[in-house]
Amino acid sequence: MKLLVASFIVALAGPTAAVAQDRCPTLMLSGPSKPVAAGQPIVLRAKVTPPGPYGYGWSLSAGTLVSGQYTPTITVKAPPATAVTATVEVVGLPKDCGSSASVSAQTAAPARRAKPAR
Repeated sequence: MKLLVASFIVALAGPTAAVAQDRCPTLMLSGPSKPVAAGQPIVLRAKVTPPGPYGYGWSLSAGTLVSGQYTPTITVKAPPATAVTATVEVVGLPKDCGSSASVSAQTAAPARRAKPAR
């Protein structure tokens, strides 16, 4: 499983920097580490630490979002040999923290059929 960790910390000058760092959650995105077989769904997940009452909105560079649009876990269907980048926007984070991150996955090319012997 491939993990992308994005820590949402805003660099501020002076004594307020520590306060901003303590308030900013960490967003981890995960997806398959190898290409997904042609025709199989791609499952991507977002996890915010510490947990909270967050909202999630996903967008895709390719493919179709099958389920999970407003949840931390989505299922995507994409054509064979397609790279998919999913971006999640997390709603409910402190204003001075970042709120989006992206993760990529790949679908495999279809298996080649052997030509019949003549």
